[in-house]
Amino acid sequence: MGLYEQLTLSTNQRDFRILVLFAGESSDDLRGELLRASIDDDNVPFTALSYTWGDPSNPGFINLGRGPISLPITRNLEAALRQFRSPSDSLRLWVDAICINQADADEKNVQVTLMRDIYVSARETWVWLGPPSHDSDRAMDMLQSFQNRHPSHNELGQVSQGHWDSIGNLMRRSWWTRIWVIQEVLSSMRVDVWCGRKRIGVGCFVRLEEIRRDFAFRHIPTQPFANILSNWSLNQQIVRRGDAPLFEWMADIHKFESTLRRDRIYALLGLSSQESRKAVIPDYSSRTSDTLLSTRATAHFLIE
Repeated sequence: MGLYEQLTLSTNQRDFRILVLFAGESSDDLRGELLRASIDDDNVPFTALSYTWGDPSNPGFINLGRGPISLPITRNLEAALRQFRSPSDSLRLWVDAICINQADADEKNVQVTLMRDIYVSARETWVWLGPPSHDSDRAMDMLQSFQNRHPSHNELGQVSQGHWDSIGNLMRRSWWTRIWVIQEVLSSMRVDVWCGRKRIGVGCFVRLEEIRRDFAFRHIPTQPFANILSNWSLNQQIVRRGDAPLFEWMADIHKFESTLRRDRIYALLGLSSQESRKAVIPDYSSRTSDTLLSTRATAHFLIE
């Protein structure tokens, strides 16, 4: 019996899987197991991961179960799990590439409809921007200093060009351009952002966008996620109310990227009203073409 067949998911119970990442040292192989849980069970604490998959060629691996079964994962995900792993304690994570059977289109269809609730149910969400670069620690440290204060224009003018360049490099990372991450972070109760071993609250990036907007700072590049950050509290309130039509979110997503064309719609369903979620049902099978999906979405927009 295969890895996922051992833990089939019940749609009636709103089941999902959690990765238990076993403790280990930095050089140890990644090891863990999958658990089945229900979104409606509040007694299963876990942390959700938001990241970019990255290049699937030349993958890393994680060994799962008693077998164990060696599951290929992208190098970016491998780097994240190695960074998060504790040398002494197991860690419970929700990671889409591992917890969803990516080869089962029917399972993906159901799990995508649950993603908003998974991120809402998580104790916190960890954003993984990627491994460290030569200047990423400097950028993260500077952003950390913004956490509880709004520096003056004069103070910002004294910051070296090298520090601004390091922040610019951090904001050009691919995570900021992926459409799925909008739902992932806006649905979350708490969001921390990691780059290598550095970890800061998402509020530091909200403050950075305030600085960019208030002082028209050219040092800070404008990226697709800027509109999300600039209206962070309002966007979170809208998502939690769950009454925004799908077309309102689609107006600002043309600069975001997705691997599959249909994900430009599916990734926004968790942000949208119940009427929108009922009208557009995720379907990753070959039965539904991108053209047919766009036609259905357009028809829904006209009705809304």
